[in-house]
Amino acid sequence: MIRFDHHLFHGVYDDGKFIGIAFMLEHGDLLYLFFLAVSKRYRNKGYGTAILAHIKKQYASRRLFLLADEAAPTYEDFPLRKRRLGFYARNGFMDSGLIITEFGVRYHLLTLNKVPVSEKEFLETMMDWSGKEAIKRFYPAYSKYWD
Repeated sequence: MIRFDHHLFHGVYDDGKFIGIAFMLEHGDLLYLFFLAVSKRYRNKGYGTAILAHIKKQYASRRLFLLADEAAPTYEDFPLRKRRLGFYARNGFMDSGLIITEFGVRYHLLTLNKVPVSEKEFLETMMDWSGKEAIKRFYPAYSKYWD
């Protein structure tokens, strides 16, 4: 694991083979799973679930959340989006009901075990990572939080 201030980057290996990565952002008691990727060669072998289990155990005292692509039949890659949401649901993540729009792209905010994370807390986490000026560019629709 490599740690940069409030940012955690995990390289995932199995018997010396590179399997994937997990990148997380910390903010107070929040842990945002910003990016999770398993190498194509190792997908559908339980590694994603194992990585999430490790994260959930290691950071059990944190409110864990992530963003997942909005899944609607209007998207060309709808089956993939739906499959990803199913993967996260099987691993204890529930849709919070919040949709976050980033650069015009809509995402579901998912939380582990229905633990609440607000829109404002999400934006504060992102501001902690990238600064207020970047947040204003990334999330212009949420200006009510910084004006």
